[in-house]
Amino acid sequence: MSLTDEDVKGSKHLWSKRLIDVDYCLANCALVLKDYGLAVSVYSSIAQRDNAKAALLTCLIGRVYLQLGDVASGRLAFEQARKLATGTKQQQAAMHAMNEGFLAIGTGNYKEGYRQFSLVNSHDPTNAVVVNNMAVCLLYMGQLGKAVQVMEDLVWRDPPNQLQSGLICNLCTLYELQSSRATEKKLNVLRLVAKYCGDGFLPDCLKLSS
Repeated sequence: MSLTDEDVKGSKHLWSKRLIDVDYCLANCALVLKDYGLAVSVYSSIAQRDNAKAALLTCLIGRVYLQLGDVASGRLAFEQARKLATGTKQQQAAMHAMNEGFLAIGTGNYKEGYRQFSLVNSHDPTNAVVVNNMAVCLLYMGQLGKAVQVMEDLVWRDPPNQLQSGLICNLCTLYELQSSRATEKKLNVLRLVAKYCGDGFLPDCLKLSS
């Protein structure tokens, strides 16, 4: 049985996509294991082969550098991402504001970080990453009550999509910092989880003592 040129082309495309999927898994595992050097290397390799996502991957590389405390390399990655960016002007502006927000957090300028993330939030109010970082900035600005409010607004506005384990864990941590009524507030979240989530939700993120 001989393969046509179309068959060969389709097979190469399929296996190239599978290789990229495996590399994504490898990079994500590296992040979990805090092997940031490996994560940067793998994401860089994917970006060279996946042109459609090159800008987003380069942004991700910049964030990894910031986690390492390497602000200079993070800034360079974000500048490269801006050159690679495609999409509408609004999408490109949102990406730039996100990157500027992360850079501001990396340099301890939480007021500027909050301003940048708020710009993105005005156009994309359901973006959990943006709201979570707004709350982080508010916390470091000494505005704990407002940090709780922006998180609660997001979760209660759209529970089916926003009851994410990481987000809820952060919200419950803020409750513990804010009030002696933390347990009562966590139980309100638990009722929301019982109503909208299935068995896959991780109850430990509610941080309720047994």
